[in-house]
Amino acid sequence: MCSSDLAAQRTAADDFQQALSLLKESLAWRRSDRLDKSRAALRRFERIVVAGGVNAALPTFAAMAHVVRAWEHYARGELDAAQRELARLSGDAELRPVVRYNPRIRFETLNLEALVHKSIALRPDGPQAAQASAVQRQDRSEEHTSELQSPM
Repeated sequence: MCSSDLAAQRTAADDFQQALSLLKESLAWRRSDRLDKSRAALRRFERIVVAGGVNAALPTFAAMAHVVRAWEHYARGELDAAQRELARLSGDAELRPVVRYNPRIRFETLNLEALVHKSIALRPDGPQAAQASAVQRQDRSEEHTSELQSPM
């Protein structure tokens, strides 16, 4: 982890800043393939969120926590678990707008979904798994379209 991340944690003035630095730490450890440290940072992050000190940012933090957990599953080769985590994120009515309008979360989600689908398609049972995945994506797309078309 870089020294600026450690400095951010040490100088965090409130729970929001502490939670943000822990989330970034978790992502950095995941990118370094240190999943044990990534999970530890995510657990510390979740303790702050559960304590309620970051209510205004809770949907964004909750969405990113889903993404981090999905990346961890993907890194361990648990493609179905990664897909389920992403499905929970896209299925949560409170978090869907975060995924749609927060560019960082949207990028991470779409990138990971593409990697998961590619990996599923390439595994020995790929055609069946890829077909089931395509049906799930179509169902989600139809749900999303109907939400956009429904009058407010």
